[in-house]
Amino acid sequence: MKVVPSPHPVSAEGRPAEASVLGSRTRYWEYGASAASAEVTVVAVHGFRGDHHGLEAIVASLCARRPGLRVIAPDLPGFGESDPLTGHRHDIEGYGAWLSAFLDELGLRGTAVLLGHSFGTIVVSAALAAGLPTPQAVLINPIASPALSGPNAVGTRLAVFYYWLGARLPETPGFALLRWRVVTRGMSVTMAKTRDRALRRWIHNQHDLFFGAFASRDVVLEAFRASVGSDVSVYASRIPVPVHLIAAAKDDITPVADQHVLADLFPQATLTVLPDVGHLIHYEVPDAAAREVEGFLFGEEQSDGTSDAPGGSGAADDERVPRVVVDCRYLRADGRHDGISRYTAGVTAALARRMPLTVLVSDPRQLRLLPDVPWHRIPSPTSPLEPLVALRVNRTEPDVVFSPMQTMGTFGRRYPVVLTLHDLIYYRHRTPPAQFAWWLRLLWRVYHLAWWPQRLLLNRADAVVTVSETTKQLMRQHRLTRRPITVVPNAADTAREPLPARTEPARRSLVYMGAFIGYKNVNTLVRAAALLPGYELHLMSRLPEGERERLTALAPEARLVFHDGASDEEYREALLEATALVSASRDEGFGIPVVEAMSVGTPTVLSDIGIFREVGGEAALYADPDDPAAFAAAVRALEVPGEWARRSAAALERGRTYSWDASAEILGDLLLELARIRRSGAPRRR
Repeated sequence: MKVVPSPHPVSAEGRPAEASVLGSRTRYWEYGASAASAEVTVVAVHGFRGDHHGLEAIVASLCARRPGLRVIAPDLPGFGESDPLTGHRHDIEGYGAWLSAFLDELGLRGTAVLLGHSFGTIVVSAALAAGLPTPQAVLINPIASPALSGPNAVGTRLAVFYYWLGARLPETPGFALLRWRVVTRGMSVTMAKTRDRALRRWIHNQHDLFFGAFASRDVVLEAFRASVGSDVSVYASRIPVPVHLIAAAKDDITPVADQHVLADLFPQATLTVLPDVGHLIHYEVPDAAAREVEGFLFGEEQSDGTSDAPGGSGAADDERVPRVVVDCRYLRADGRHDGISRYTAGVTAALARRMPLTVLVSDPRQLRLLPDVPWHRIPSPTSPLEPLVALRVNRTEPDVVFSPMQTMGTFGRRYPVVLTLHDLIYYRHRTPPAQFAWWLRLLWRVYHLAWWPQRLLLNRADAVVTVSETTKQLMRQHRLTRRPITVVPNAADTAREPLPARTEPARRSLVYMGAFIGYKNVNTLVRAAALLPGYELHLMSRLPEGERERLTALAPEARLVFHDGASDEEYREALLEATALVSASRDEGFGIPVVEAMSVGTPTVLSDIGIFREVGGEAALYADPDDPAAFAAAVRALEVPGEWARRSAAALERGRTYSWDASAEILGDLLLELARIRRSGAPRRR
């Protein structure tokens, strides 16, 4: 096969050698200084299916920059010219044992710096966590999270199928499939991010030459399972030595957000993110990687915040205002908010006071509910084409996108995305929203039958938002995502004028704002109202067909006032006059009406569940959601002289802890950080 010459300015010729390690022959190459004259010795471990040639461009640059440096690059057992392992499987444990024994054989235990690329970062990390001593370690394109949950999870699953098929076929065609150059070229084209044609040609040639050099089908299948079944985060906390991570802004295997999470797991770690390059740092920007390694090993700050990749971003791009895009398609176009619509409106308006925004809408009427900012119209989130909506969003050239739901399509996106999971209610109460089309209601039910669809969606994001600590803990409990979870609470709209001091309610009325579905448990409120002569129960939300008749018949003696959908002004007026806002819900993700009531000093009587305790604190009164008499007793407690005034003052104080501006500050910091990571050529250190 024709060899394409390297486009990089320096090259290296290794001195071949071999050693017997764990009963099999390991071939390795030595570069740079001799053992006697070397200042520092580095042992470099290559990635999956490659061999030592993959790291030669970095090695050449390192040795040119530091003549006193010695680099040893072995072929992993079963790859390149090294024989397979005989007493171990070709998995992480086996390769970790081999690396330890290899250093022992060369007399380098405890003195050689370890460097790994891609799969090699897992091998190095596993060996260090198992107790292999080293003064320092460098991980290039570290596998920070499982490939099956990364941004290219679909591609990884296709690779799983490819290797599964290679294993199931008879030996000869299976082996041929695993070495098929068409697949190798497809992988190479996908992973190369450079636009330099000469560089791309060389990268493809390198893969053609060296990506099929494995000893047997069993070896490559064992190693593949190891490569997708583990990651560096499993070992990071047990690695006590200084570690430098060199990550890529466009890595298809691990998102940059996960690299920052990984850096925090190490006791001693620094992290550099190189811009405009993906998982092929060793081919595309070897000199930038070499500068990072040199600076780390010899205590010199080498990074200048630019990229060696063609088209790299510079300082002028760093100063550009980030393009933050917010998905506002969940706003109720008629202006009668539900919970997610109100959350979208509140947090978007507050974000717009902090930074320039662009919003996405599906109905021009939604613009009436938004600040005056640039906008784009895209299909409704209930469209069958929603999984492909990112292809439309790409045209807006965002630096980061925030969606107030977790169901926004992310296939083919070229931007960081933050998704929101409000609650897990529909896993326990699977009745879908009535306004959905029949086919969407069916998908809704199927979706909530298992946890894995939720995990698939959330792990496609760079970060996840939720609205309460209660939901965050439930997400952790059910292992719904490996992404960072940030709590961005709900809030209430700020009062337009100062509130008058109130020591007693204007009237004996109770207010319920919420849906009329089973888990909301409105029946308890209606029955409690029947036990409270002289009180009215105001039901503010739009009523499903037949619900008025059903509730009236449930407790004929209750004084029920049906608003059948109140405007914001009507709702606020009802709260200002009420004795209390009431909710007997058995489950909530947050409970915006609770904050809305507290913000105007109206006491709350709530079901005794965890989320209401989190939101209402000591200001609220609580009752058993299945005990109407207990609810009635809690309302009567407010009739005790001075009690209503005390609860009203406590509600106001508690309500001040929730504001859209405070929530937008949390969310804005998260979005700007992700935008900065994506755009900036300057490395981020931790």
